[in-house]
Amino acid sequence: MLLAIVGIWYFFTIQKSGAPTTNPGNNSGETATTTTTNPPVDQTAGWLVYTSSDDTFSFKYPQTFGANVWRLDQWPPIVTMVATGKDPVALACPDVRSSSGTAVTAKPGTTPSGVAYNLYTGSDVGAGQLYTQYCYVFTGSKGDFAVIDFIIHSHTACGFGGCGAYCGTQYESECTNLNWEKDIQQPIQKMVDTATFKS
Repeated sequence: MLLAIVGIWYFFTIQKSGAPTTNPGNNSGETATTTTTNPPVDQTAGWLVYTSSDDTFSFKYPQTFGANVWRLDQWPPIVTMVATGKDPVALACPDVRSSSGTAVTAKPGTTPSGVAYNLYTGSDVGAGQLYTQYCYVFTGSKGDFAVIDFIIHSHTACGFGGCGAYCGTQYESECTNLNWEKDIQQPIQKMVDTATFKS
């Protein structure tokens, strides 16, 4: 009788109290835990939306892009819609070329939503400025194109370990700390990844 009372007491006080249980498939005696994951953060939250005049192409972009020692040639970036059968690079990015002046080759890519594009990158130097061009040509399902042309102006020394004319000025640190990938290429790619065509 005493044994039955102890058994009932154990069942109601220990087993029902929410005491941790061991994972039956784990011989180490470790307690089982559950892990929850947070949803990914939308890094484009609060960005503006560009929509073409024919309402077929759109992408998101931040309100500002650039700094005191480097900037985009035009903000928001230039977007050109090109009809099927036309040369999108010749019409929308006629000045894109390599530093040697030769034609640039396409680097293909695809946005997370499945829009195919080609990237044409070129650069040129003039009047102490480095002009770096990122010409993205997106291909629509009907064979038409949308082109976003990013042209970055920066001091020739910025991003290459020097500060040039910015030495001793309030912009010296900004220039010497310019991280081309983090400050320019990655934000551009985030914009590109939001590009979409309407079916």
